[in-house]
Amino acid sequence: MNTKKSCLYSRKAFISLYLIVIFSIYLSIISFYISQYSLKLKTLYNIETDYNYKIVLLLKEGKTHESWQITNNFNWFHGYR
Repeated sequence: MNTKKSCLYSRKAFISLYLIVIFSIYLSIISFYISQYSLKLKTLYNIETDYNYKIVLLLKEGKTHESWQITNNFNWFHGYR
């Protein structure tokens, strides 16, 4: 009996269909992880940039941390956001 398996092959290498499926699942998981990680890095960068901007703004206005915190708590308590 001469049975032919479904595979891609050449004289030097052999790749089965199952190996291709496993490799594609592996690549999809890695690409999903990389996209999530890059989104996390972008978010952290934007938060850091925003905090640096607010710190510079507070230093230019001459406000201290305590006065900013009192103003912020007042605004939160009275619904000014």
